[in-house]
Amino acid sequence: MDMPALLPLDSSSNSGACYCQRCLSKRVAAQLERLIASKPHTEVLAKAALYRTQSSAKQGLLEYIDYHPKSEQLTAWYHLKRGYCCNNNCQHCPYPVDQD
Repeated sequence: MDMPALLPLDSSSNSGACYCQRCLSKRVAAQLERLIASKPHTEVLAKAALYRTQSSAKQGLLEYIDYHPKSEQLTAWYHLKRGYCCNNNCQHCPYPVDQD
């Protein structure tokens, strides 16, 4: 599975960091939230398109990155990867209100 390439690779900024699947997913998800909050919608949408897949099967989703494991709500990153607003008033919908 492809994780978005967002974390720095130098060891100085990652000293003592755990790289198990769960911890890495949480770190990438936190970085994605910062990216989505700080960049223009069109820029983030273009970055998300690089990770778009044809399958919507749950097996292709990453915990914390595409959905929250406790609530199973889809994340803003998942919605951006999908590429459009489904108009279901999703809690984490990143699309502007006037997007149709």
